[in-house]
Amino acid sequence: MEILTQTISPWLENLDYDWSPLIDQAKTKELTSNIHIYDQGDQADTVFLVLSGRVRLFMLSSDGREKAISIAGKNCLMGENRVRKDNTYFENAVTASSVSIAYIPYAKFESIIYDNKDLMAQYIDLLNTKLRLATVYNLHLSYGSSIKRICDAFYHLAMNYGNKKDDGITIRIQFTHQELANLIGTSRVTVANTVNNLLKQQILVKKGKFYHIPKLSRLINTTN
Repeated sequence: MEILTQTISPWLENLDYDWSPLIDQAKTKELTSNIHIYDQGDQADTVFLVLSGRVRLFMLSSDGREKAISIAGKNCLMGENRVRKDNTYFENAVTASSVSIAYIPYAKFESIIYDNKDLMAQYIDLLNTKLRLATVYNLHLSYGSSIKRICDAFYHLAMNYGNKKDDGITIRIQFTHQELANLIGTSRVTVANTVNNLLKQQILVKKGKFYHIPKLSRLINTTN
């Protein structure tokens, strides 16, 4: 499981894709934090592309509980995985920061993608990444402890948003215990208790508002 968790991240950030042919045909807009781009069950008539910033993708249970799917960052498509039988979005997309997005009608998106083999290859690769993410998440829930899932989350945060220096890596974004709990499928209390233990062991260090990881190897090897 070590190899799987270190090669797939729920933070789909700075993806190595070139969507220029799509962007050329799309409109763009700027959004502030905590804005609903689309909601679960809405008609899926538009595909979105994150140009900058972060967007939370999540589902809601029938009783209103949130289950995070991933965090969409630069070059990540959103809304492309619709429920085809009723043409609806199956997840919610809410901005987690100030965001710049491109958006294009679904029919035009399909037309451009199908006529461009390079875009199609990127599209398939992104779908494959999202499928692998769902598979690893199920593996975590079945066999991984909460502390391992939390440590893996900090690892991926460091890889995506870390500022590396001689004394370690500082994660340069802020997030709450509840946001982390929603993403990995555990409770806020479990996250809070685990993070406090990691701080006591100095596997994590708090530098102002940010978490710092002095030695990444200690975080990776933490199992209980």
